[in-house]
Amino acid sequence: MRINIDVDESIRTERLKVVHKDYFQKFESVFYIFASLLLIFIGLFFPTLMTFQGITEGRDKIVVPLVIFSPFILAGLLTLYALINDNRLRRFRGLDEKYNREVVSKILEQRFGIAINKSGGRTMRIYKKATCWKWGIRVIVIYDERDVLITVSRFNNRGTKSPFHPWFDDRKIKAIINEFNEIKKNTA
Repeated sequence: MRINIDVDESIRTERLKVVHKDYFQKFESVFYIFASLLLIFIGLFFPTLMTFQGITEGRDKIVVPLVIFSPFILAGLLTLYALINDNRLRRFRGLDEKYNREVVSKILEQRFGIAINKSGGRTMRIYKKATCWKWGIRVIVIYDERDVLITVSRFNNRGTKSPFHPWFDDRKIKAIINEFNEIKKNTA
């Protein structure tokens, strides 16, 4: 769950770039990709194949396979979204680095209920450990002069990234950006 990132390369590409991955992190990345592709295959390809087979055979009830496989279709679409947007940083404009750090840390403390170390540096990292019932959260914020880049990821208690949460995490990031912009608008 904890990673070392290349800040300059991450800012340039707007994706988290990991400096060094150990064997287990590489294995988890490969597992994540294969498990995601399997879910996409089961969720999108198989129901589509059964629907086309039903159409070619002239069955009247084509809707039944789609209803039966709709949870798999939803899981496949969420997983496809996760693969496309994996470790993507969302950029938004702030005022200056000191103001950005102060406001973002206040917002994140309220949202995640974790005290944040407000020391200097170009990055801010927040980790909330996973429990048996809840996913763990990793928030990484990078300050690039006036801009702020942020990403949120969810992990299980073994450190494997969730293929189902990136859409929800993206919604959370948009809410954080909207709250930041509201505070910035009210202070200006």
